[in-house]
Amino acid sequence: MRQILFVTYDGDSYDEGLSYAIQLTKTLNGCLNAVFVCRAGSTNRFDDLMSAITFAEANDSKSAQQIVEDSDEKARQLDIKRRSLIDTCNAAGINASITKVEEEVYPALKALLESGKNIDTVLLGPSITSKEHLSPRELKKLLKTASTRIVTMERQAFSY
Repeated sequence: MRQILFVTYDGDSYDEGLSYAIQLTKTLNGCLNAVFVCRAGSTNRFDDLMSAITFAEANDSKSAQQIVEDSDEKARQLDIKRRSLIDTCNAAGINASITKVEEEVYPALKALLESGKNIDTVLLGPSITSKEHLSPRELKKLLKTASTRIVTMERQAFSY
């Protein structure tokens, strides 16, 4: 079974390009592995709790409570995104799994490609290929060193 890797940021537009990834996976009769790239430290529950403890020890219980609530909300939002993606894939009739990576895009992709998994195609979602997330230089390095296909997606431009 072919392994399709769909790489996206865990932000608001995490599902951009998902429909293409699902269609490609169905066409190739494969399995979709969605990789959520999180900015380092953006979902670190331990650090959030340690910060809350520090505020609580300084008798600032409001700040401590707010930090804990914000941390809980971040975890809840990520869980909702994961479930939504899995449900969408299941509804389309394909197997899907989710991996969360807390590092920059280039090192994360390099590690995933070197992990020995039989990855047939890598789809870089629009949230990855836009702006400063993956430089053209890093993309060229990946294309030269990877032994698999790498497909980049861009946001669709609307013309009225």
